Amino acid sequence: MTARTKLGSTFGGLASAPLTAQAAFYGDARSFVFALAPAAGVYRATGHNQHFVWCAAGFTSERFPNGLGFGGQVGRLI
Repeated sequence: MTARTKLGSTFGGLASAPLTAQAAFYGDARSFVFALAPAAGVYRATGHNQHFVWCAAGFTSERFPNGLGFGGQVGRLI
């Protein structure tokens, strides 16, 4: 999947497992994020943790935010 920002950057991500709504990170280090514009690049897992893909829908608790994410930590912004 890819997305374009209001400023014209294009990025996306590839998940190693099918996207399924769940309240936990899943997948493995084969998942990655990529950029297409303004410059191409691939961003792979650092090995810092096992947080590869987050895909949640239908949750009503702030503990389990809805949305799609790659890496990171729930409740913490970079």
